[in-house]
Amino acid sequence: MLSKVIVTLVIISFIVILVADEDNTLDFSDSKLYFSIDSTINSKYYTKGYTEYTKTLKSYHFKKNEELGYKIPPSYIKISLPDSLVGDNLKIKKGFYATKIDTILSAPFLINNFELDVNPGNDRTIINFTIPDSLSHNKQNLFIVGKNKKTLKEIISFSPEICKKTEINVKITKLINHYFYENREELERQLTYLYPIADSLTDDQLINEISSKFSLMNFKINGRYYLVIGTSKEYEHHKFFAIVFPYEQSVLMKTHTKFYQSFNINNEYYFFCHGYLPFTGGNTFWIYQLKEDRLETIFIDGSFSM
Repeated sequence: MLSKVIVTLVIISFIVILVADEDNTLDFSDSKLYFSIDSTINSKYYTKGYTEYTKTLKSYHFKKNEELGYKIPPSYIKISLPDSLVGDNLKIKKGFYATKIDTILSAPFLINNFELDVNPGNDRTIINFTIPDSLSHNKQNLFIVGKNKKTLKEIISFSPEICKKTEINVKITKLINHYFYENREELERQLTYLYPIADSLTDDQLINEISSKFSLMNFKINGRYYLVIGTSKEYEHHKFFAIVFPYEQSVLMKTHTKFYQSFNINNEYYFFCHGYLPFTGGNTFWIYQLKEDRLETIFIDGSFSM
């Protein structure tokens, strides 16, 4: 059953005022913005020779931990990455600034050190930039990095307000139900193929069955579109993320996706999400930009998969 689970990663480049590149960056005015999950340097931000460079990093990390008396595995510690190993291998440099995307944005802080670590889930050597001790963080946190502090200050944290209008909530529920009715394979995938719906149901029975499977939380982005977080009633950790246009009767759906945070740059809306493949250890972090009637991919990081 799980073999039916398919993930298609599509990176779409676009040119407006903001330009998203296939290298996981965003051009804004005269600056380039980089994205980081919990301060980890994305592999697209390594300049060249990724495979050989990471082998060198892993060897250095191993030897340094041995010198410090740590056994690998299972015990190891983060170590500071010397400038000689940083060299020109990273697009993100010391002297750049970073800000944490949250309900309240952190003040931009200076990146003045890089650390080497090992992801215990997949034994991958990773580089992190150092985060101030005063700033809490975890794997659900997004950082935006740029050369200019002024540019980062133009990023605005955006928290959609919960929708309390009964009329809108009813419209959204009907549209979500209709979407899964019309896209039966996505419905089965969201239900992880473990909670099948009988083929013998009438159309009305099927709609009612779909409605009984999910609880919805609806948030207003503006008068035109709404953010929807759907949660499986059978297993609360299985969620989907959708943007719904209630008056245009349109749904942009991302199954098996958890919404974490939204932000605004130059009046454009962005959504930081976590896509996952149930029961597989597959994890992919996404940043989407809302463009008229579609969600465009700005950033992808699937390196945290186990």
